Amino acid sequence: RIEVLRTGGLNGLQTVPWRIEGRRTSQGFSINDTMVLEGIVTIPSGQEATEIVIGLNTNDGDEIAESFDVVLLRPSGGSSLGSPARAVVTIETNGSPHGVFKFDCFSRYG
Repeated sequence: RIEVLRTGGLNGLQTVPWRIEGRRTSQGFSINDTMVLEGIVTIPSGQEATEIVIGLNTNDGDEIAESFDVVLLRPSGGSSLGSPARAVVTIETNGSPHGVFKFDCFSRYG
């Protein structure tokens, strides 16, 4: 969930399109990791905030952390974009993508 704030005037229904950009990871961000790539946020008159909800697809394997940007685009209804209009979202490491090292406690050496 990413909160979108509306500052200044609160008059009128406003809509703001958004999209996912700039996928970054050393092993690549899969377009299949998110359920949606763009959408529109609607903020009713008098409301100061709303949320963008981006569903994530779960992966069966271990993965390194991945990140992407959520960018607000041209709002309608006479409003304008403030700063920041870009948020970085990081999907944390899933499992142990680089392996786990441990001793075999049941081995007998002699």
